[in-house]
Amino acid sequence: MPLFMGGTLAHLLVIDYALKPVLGALGGRHILGGVYAVDQWVERLPGEAYGLSEELVARLQRSVKELNELLKL
Repeated sequence: MPLFMGGTLAHLLVIDYALKPVLGALGGRHILGGVYAVDQWVERLPGEAYGLSEELVARLQRSVKELNELLKL
């Protein structure tokens, strides 16, 4: 399950043009869509913790659910 973080949504295509070909070359067979996060959706908190926006949390939960379903096959 690829996870990405970039400065703007303009970098969203990095998933398709950079990472997926590398994963495929390494033998990846079931490459999920992944989750792309804009760095503004992640907040650094005191004590080396991070806060995530509600939108990002929801997208991560959907992606983890998809991964769990695929692992049950």
